[in-house]
Amino acid sequence: MTWTLDSGQEIISHPSETNREQKPLWDHLTGVSDRAAAVSENSRSQTESPLSNKARLLGLAHDFAKATPAFQRYIRDEFYDPPKHHARLGSLVAYFFLEQNGYERETRLAGMLAVAKHHGDVPDAASYIRKTFDEPRIDPVGSNQTIQAIEQAKTIEEHAETFARDLFREAVGEGAWNDFLEKIGYVSDSPILTDIVEDAGKKGGFAGELEVKGTRFNESIYTTHLILFGALTFADKTDAAGIGSDDNRLWGKYPSLDKLETHLNELGGEPQNDIENQLNEVRTEVQDEIPAQTHEFLESNQSVATLTLPTGYGKTFAGLLAGLTLCDDHDGRLVYALPFTSIIDQTSGTLQEVFETDTSGNLLTVHHHLAETRTDTENEEEDETDEHASHEVLLAESWRTGLTLTTFVQLFESLAGPRNGQSLKLSALQGSTVIIDEPQAIPQHWWPIVRKLINMLTEQFDAQVLLMTATQPSLVEGSFELIPSEQLLEIEQSAFTGDPPSRVQYQLHPTALVTENEDRLSHPDGANLLAETIVSGDTTLAICNTIESTRTLTREFVDSISESKTDPVTVSELYEEQLDEDEIGGLSATKEYDGKPRPSIERGRLVRAVVEELRTKETAAYLHLTTRVRPCDRQFLLAVANDLAGMDILFALISTQLVEAGVDISFDTVYRDFAPLDSIVQAAGRCNRSYERAPETGVTTVWQLEPPGEGNTPPSTAVYAPNRNRGETDLLMHTRSVLETVRDEHGTAFADEVLAKDAIERYHDTVGERVHSVSESNDLVTAFEQADGKTLREASLIERRQSVEVYVCRTKEEHDSATAIESLMKERKFDKVDSKRDELASIRVSIPVPRANTDAASGILSLEPLLDEEEKRHDPERILPASNSIFDPEYGVQPSEYGVEDRFF
Repeated sequence: MTWTLDSGQEIISHPSETNREQKPLWDHLTGVSDRAAAVSENSRSQTESPLSNKARLLGLAHDFAKATPAFQRYIRDEFYDPPKHHARLGSLVAYFFLEQNGYERETRLAGMLAVAKHHGDVPDAASYIRKTFDEPRIDPVGSNQTIQAIEQAKTIEEHAETFARDLFREAVGEGAWNDFLEKIGYVSDSPILTDIVEDAGKKGGFAGELEVKGTRFNESIYTTHLILFGALTFADKTDAAGIGSDDNRLWGKYPSLDKLETHLNELGGEPQNDIENQLNEVRTEVQDEIPAQTHEFLESNQSVATLTLPTGYGKTFAGLLAGLTLCDDHDGRLVYALPFTSIIDQTSGTLQEVFETDTSGNLLTVHHHLAETRTDTENEEEDETDEHASHEVLLAESWRTGLTLTTFVQLFESLAGPRNGQSLKLSALQGSTVIIDEPQAIPQHWWPIVRKLINMLTEQFDAQVLLMTATQPSLVEGSFELIPSEQLLEIEQSAFTGDPPSRVQYQLHPTALVTENEDRLSHPDGANLLAETIVSGDTTLAICNTIESTRTLTREFVDSISESKTDPVTVSELYEEQLDEDEIGGLSATKEYDGKPRPSIERGRLVRAVVEELRTKETAAYLHLTTRVRPCDRQFLLAVANDLAGMDILFALISTQLVEAGVDISFDTVYRDFAPLDSIVQAAGRCNRSYERAPETGVTTVWQLEPPGEGNTPPSTAVYAPNRNRGETDLLMHTRSVLETVRDEHGTAFADEVLAKDAIERYHDTVGERVHSVSESNDLVTAFEQADGKTLREASLIERRQSVEVYVCRTKEEHDSATAIESLMKERKFDKVDSKRDELASIRVSIPVPRANTDAASGILSLEPLLDEEEKRHDPERILPASNSIFDPEYGVQPSEYGVEDRFF
């Protein structure tokens, strides 16, 4: 059947475009309704459970106001008399549908808000209701959208009565349209507005203002709103983009547990010594225990499990094994969340190898903030651009593949207070398994709200959550231990024929626990100690807290080595020389060939070049890494560093914390600038990782560096000092207290088990107790409990400041690809623009906007804008040729000034 206006014009939702016919509004509403219901149940079948039926009703309501003659003329690019907006009337229709179907007050408000903002972001519910429904008749010129929505209903009755009657019959039953017209009433008397006001609060005060009661907007409304909002935005955008319900990309392909088990069985390699052979036995025993323990977890009716394994015990594979076992039981997706983008690549490579896939198919999505460069501000005007969205970007942001690898930022910020695009992924979490790897890296201010978000995942989304790390924080209560400590000890004693040998010896440098700047270690003295260690024959890793500290230590190290030997070999310089040869490294290193990542033979060429240079010069080699180095270069160079660290050469890696978690690399010796205890333990995980030095141990030294340059704030304080106003506790104080106790009991040198067990557990118990004790005053928790999505949307796990996104082009191919984006935009080839941006994400570096009227600001802002020369000062994206003085092959992008923002995060 074709529905038309009284003029005979067909009622459509989207116009015809290249490769797509126009879409009838009826088909769009029913299509969105069916899809929203289906994804609410995480299946392709349309069910009538309470959750899916709520989503079904919102889908029918959301674009109802597009049936006005004004919108039909607008969408055909004809002259029209305003208004053309449709979300406000759609929200009133959604409220009516839910009310008529017997849903309670909380659901009515949550559903109404979901439709009202389906082109926007989650709002502060109370503020939105107050602004929208507090005496809408006071606007004398009739521009108030609520007044206009009432008039739109009358217009639809006049021009599209049959369409309205049929749609309302579909949602409620015979006669529902007449009931709605009576309910919506008139500007002077609208019963439905009165009902909404009574649901939200009451009229009061001298002027009869709407008093929105805070108790009326609670956690239950908010979580219901998030679920319905996510289902609706996903269904609406994918249907508008022309992605059919039979498109396999909507449902994804799930990872195979059998493939993982086969991969684990085929893992081999000759162990370097007896202890490494025994370590392999521990890994195998742990993996053998995981399936049975996971089934026991399922039978326990608990929803959160923990997996706590020391460094080198195969945590990633054990976690994947548990996760896929849970997925098999739940028939749901697997979401694997890591703390930092810098460690995504290695895990992605592992997943591609295990499941014999790549990121272009329906099995694996890798999604993090490098795919996003702009943050749109909330706008009262609706954005009618769903039909232009790239299929690839929509589906990537929707996490529809069976396995998604992402970051804490994407997971927790999307759950807490999503922007419109972030909400697309929420429906994919229904019935999923979520692995949170290295949860101790979650900023402590977020711990109380993350506890609530995990609870929402397990209760409202019916998800299973697995927290896994070597240093388990006190994040949740009452979790299920997949490998209890007693069981792990039995496994260790069986494999090692007694207690496991020490892997690392910790040493506290005399400066480790000092509190005054004059007592801290200078960078030149630290560099001398580093050089002495290298010259003695140990491969060495030094982890600094800030970018400037890392640069300073690197430069001092070069000077120190040069005093006793010839100038050291700079791995970055050799990389620069080879970058254009046969597409080694750079952007080409991230490409896939025959569906697989480029073989390691390419990095082997650089390794051989380093070794040959060392033989010629008889000196040491070094590599400097921070987040100012392009992601693709970091990925390639970390793999090279791992190869060099395993060789009998003089080699040092000087880096920020980007190597601290999730990077499979091992050195003889590690130096760690003072940091929270879990960071110190994680750093030690890069030392003698698989007992390569056995029977000797590795050595991890904790020192405390003084402020670099002319600054007064030591790097440890700059990064980890608490913000007292946010209810955070002093992690450095607790670390110092624990280490002082350890020093008093064991001296300044002690085995790794001293820290990795009792001390770290005591530390996390203390920190967790302090953090959760003030959770009631936590602003994020308060916002969550009051349905204040705006506050949560503006919060972030990482410190945000205005930044410039710089595309660093080191080859002609990279520069041509970056400059091609502007012409693609002008040609409105949006899919290709999104694909090109995604392709170039690995050469993009985010630079905090320098202070105005400085050399750094003029240098960055003078770069070629990615898109529009006329908007040069406002465009946050720039193109940086490698020939520009702002770029250095060793240090990456380096404006002429550095600040506290020059840190890992």
